[in-house]
Amino acid sequence: MLQAIESLRFSARKTAAYRRRLMGDIERKVQVMGTSMPSPEEQYMESYRILVDTYKVYYSLNAAHT
Repeated sequence: MLQAIESLRFSARKTAAYRRRLMGDIERKVQVMGTSMPSPEEQYMESYRILVDTYKVYYSLNAAHT
């Protein structure tokens, strides 16, 4: 899904750098939040939700919590 992020204002290189930074932000926030924010949306039950920048990110963990 990160490939879907495009920009009319920034170069392809800057957009790619933003995607990498966003992925790092998502990873850090998932590590911090863990399972503390279950998703309230019915279609995403059994998953968790965090907000990063202007994006809602849904994720689930396996038995090893990875």
